[in-house]
Amino acid sequence: MNDLLPVATVLAHDLKADELGSRTATLTITCVCAHLPSRTEVRDEDFPDHPWNGTPSREAEYRTWTTSDS
Repeated sequence: MNDLLPVATVLAHDLKADELGSRTATLTITCVCAHLPSRTEVRDEDFPDHPWNGTPSREAEYRTWTTSDS
């Protein structure tokens, strides 16, 4: 999970800056890796409500994600 949060956060920053981000309601990033026994997923179900621009901090952005393993 620690490896997925930074990547998902960069993707959220890029999407928010893009026109497509204005039409995105929920963002889900899933990691499916051969060396992991399950899928790992992070989700922002309120994507329009979060700035995804580094404020107030990167650590705060990490806490925005909800996580699950399946």
